[in-house]
Amino acid sequence: MTPTVDLSKQYARDDLLADLIAARRDPSRPLACDVRDTGAFMRVMEAVRTANDPRPIGEAHVTWAGEGDDRHPVVHDIGAWCARVSAEQRTFAELGAPWTHA
Repeated sequence: MTPTVDLSKQYARDDLLADLIAARRDPSRPLACDVRDTGAFMRVMEAVRTANDPRPIGEAHVTWAGEGDDRHPVVHDIGAWCARVSAEQRTFAELGAPWTHA
């Protein structure tokens, strides 16, 4: 079994509205993210928006962790399934994850 490693990263956030205002004031200043560079992202967003609603994962495949406001569902073996999805470039259903079956 592959060992699990928890990794946390923090990234600074750009204020895109402030960037847009600055670019409008100075037309020679390029935007941090030009809309012409967002085609792939927008295609993914449109595919998500127009896709069928996801099916819920059955209770038999979920454990609840935490208490109160911190309570959240954890899908059994999700780390291993995500590693396989990433490594094999296939979906959970294609790999036969147990919660994907009717």
